[in-house]
Amino acid sequence: MIINVAPQASIATTPSPSPSVTNEGFAPLCGAAAISMAALKAPVAPEEGTTQGAAGKEKFSNSQILDKKKDMRLSKNFTLEEMVATSHKGLQDTPTLEVVQNLQKLCVLVLQPLRDTLGAPVYINSGYRSKQLNARVGGVPNSRHLQGRAADIHCDNLDYAKVIFDILRQNKYVTYTYIGRASPPAPPLQGGGRCWVHVQM
Repeated sequence: MIINVAPQASIATTPSPSPSVTNEGFAPLCGAAAISMAALKAPVAPEEGTTQGAAGKEKFSNSQILDKKKDMRLSKNFTLEEMVATSHKGLQDTPTLEVVQNLQKLCVLVLQPLRDTLGAPVYINSGYRSKQLNARVGGVPNSRHLQGRAADIHCDNLDYAKVIFDILRQNKYVTYTYIGRASPPAPPLQGGGRCWVHVQM
């Protein structure tokens, strides 16, 4: 474990590899909040704007995700809407079904347990990112945000970030977490906040 709280440096931990979690049968873990995977897999007419990724993976249209994401819960307290939200208009695309499943796993296995332990809301600065969005915000080319396997958690101060960090590093599904700080530190509740905690599976 490396501990360094200098600006732009981080408190980081690299636990042992996380247990394998497959997509098969995962949605029922959310109970009543489960994603209707059949609905997401439903064919979409080309005129609705469906696109295919480089590997030909299925995507659903902007109109579908906009209709669904406002009330689609990935876990008890986390929605698809907040996990794909961005202030950079026009740079976010619609996630593949695989990305949505990854986001659900992240919420159920990492973010929801964190929220339950804290007994307080957890605010997400950044969840899923498109390639264009990731490049704009300075993300690394192989960022887990691109797969829906990472999130940045807003923190008002370093002390609270350390509390979140300590909880996350005990989670067996977390493969990497660190505290990021603005340089110079931004005032609380402005922009990305004074600092954030990155977590990934």
